[in-house]
Amino acid sequence: MGKTKTSLDYAVEFEHSFENEPDDKIVDYFNKEVGKSSWGTARAGYILALRNTFSKRGIDFSIIGDWKSISLAKRVRLVGKYLHYAA
Repeated sequence: MGKTKTSLDYAVEFEHSFENEPDDKIVDYFNKEVGKSSWGTARAGYILALRNTFSKRGIDFSIIGDWKSISLAKRVRLVGKYLHYAA
């Protein structure tokens, strides 16, 4: 029987898959998650990977959260290295 993946395991995998994606594509990935109410281990890892990717790339994501939580209530757009709420 194999080891059950944790959200951190998934986060590592997703972060790796994001490595060659441009910043605006990462924002698109985030926006596709806005408003969804389902939750699970893989999705938690995906959201964590998005947040970690924003941080690693120097993108200020403070409008949607911090290291403790992240809000999926509103779509965002990237202006320079800052996230802003989309119109």
